[in-house]
Amino acid sequence: MELLAKEANQVTGTESFDQTMTEAKRLVDAIQLFSRASVRAFRLLGTIGTMRETIKTTMPSGQKDLESQHIDTVFDFLADPKWSKIFNDPEKVSNNYVEVAKDMTQRSMGTTTSLVSAASLVFAHAVFDATLFDYCRVTALWKWRDWLDFVKDRKVSIAEIDTTTKFRTLLNSVDKRVQQLEKESALKKADMLHQIIKPGADTPPVRDYSYSRDKLELIDFARHGAVHRLEFEHGVEEVEATTYYLLQTIFYFMVLLHFRYGLKVDPNIDSKPDSRSA
Repeated sequence: MELLAKEANQVTGTESFDQTMTEAKRLVDAIQLFSRASVRAFRLLGTIGTMRETIKTTMPSGQKDLESQHIDTVFDFLADPKWSKIFNDPEKVSNNYVEVAKDMTQRSMGTTTSLVSAASLVFAHAVFDATLFDYCRVTALWKWRDWLDFVKDRKVSIAEIDTTTKFRTLLNSVDKRVQQLEKESALKKADMLHQIIKPGADTPPVRDYSYSRDKLELIDFARHGAVHRLEFEHGVEEVEATTYYLLQTIFYFMVLLHFRYGLKVDPNIDSKPDSRSA
């Protein structure tokens, strides 16, 4: 077994034709992926916001129809002696079936609002996580040597060294380390981007925004609660502000990538293909 640190220190001299062509293709892939991931993030996060507004706008007009359906449902239950037993006091319900139906409607509307806010958080965080992963991939495609400090202690078998070149061994190690990030948290992806990009005091700030790892951790905790502990009965607080903060954070990393590597977003690129195809 050998350490990649030894190999990394020996990456000097004239690059082979294979290395030159491979690195040229990776630069093209990085440019395309950066644009695709960025455009996709803004499109999907915008759609999530539009979804909430659409439901909020259409709910009042649909409330009357839903209430009418609930009245019919309650009335049908009461009309059938077998089904009317589902109520504790069928006679009381019969005398107030309209109020019962209205209460059912109000509860249904409240549950819908709660579910929409929870779903918005989950979807927004999924977009955020996927975008940060793609940005990590962009850095490795654009300048894979920036990742050597994170793979230099990786052990490589003699068989692997014998079957590939030094360049390919290093490249494969970098790509494998990046791929591991896909299963790690969004926070770890953000941490890795900071370590790779190394933003300094001269990095231009994002207007009305301050990066906060603690805030991202709280957002992730809320998302985890909604997904794994079903904590969405009463909705998610400030979901609009949360979604906007995730969008700002994506823009923040866009700025860092542009400042560090000179990458620019092509708004005309197709964001629909799977980002992992690049």
